[in-house]
Amino acid sequence: MAIILHPRELLNVAGALTMARLPLAVAYPFIAHDETLALAVYLIAILTDALDGTVARWTGTASETGAFMDGWLDKIFHVNAAWALALVGTIPGWWLLLWFSREIILATTVPWYIHHYVQGETPPVHAGWVGKVTTTLLGAAFLTTLLGLATIALWLSVGCGVLGVVSGLSYWRRIRWGQWVEAGKRPR
Repeated sequence: MAIILHPRELLNVAGALTMARLPLAVAYPFIAHDETLALAVYLIAILTDALDGTVARWTGTASETGAFMDGWLDKIFHVNAAWALALVGTIPGWWLLLWFSREIILATTVPWYIHHYVQGETPPVHAGWVGKVTTTLLGAAFLTTLLGLATIALWLSVGCGVLGVVSGLSYWRRIRWGQWVEAGKRPR
């Protein structure tokens, strides 16, 4: 089953909440040096993320396009905000490896997705529980960092890195399993 994106499906309140993270991501490098403003913008981004799916379901405007954009805009916002925090010295740069270990592993699946997308066969990959916990740890690491709780942020970052690797490998395995199933083979 291919994911077909229809931008018009974002022309509603839920879509506006999702798309609001893009200008917040663009603005973040310009405000990251101001701890209070950085925290406020992060909380606004998290609020839009928490509300968009609920609003979509409540208003009957939930869509594959909205779900797809929600995931990508979360990643765009978090990567841009983390990069900005590293640049202003709020976090050490190596934390980016912990915070985005899952995404680094998933980057290796891009050729597979491109191949299948061109053929119109790109299956959606839904988040597993480990991925959801990883995302929660990332948010907690961000918040504790912005609140100045460095020791707690460090341990949350380590947890995010470890579970990110487990989650990334789990997604990768599911993608590979899908290939074996398509080819009529069993994984070893």
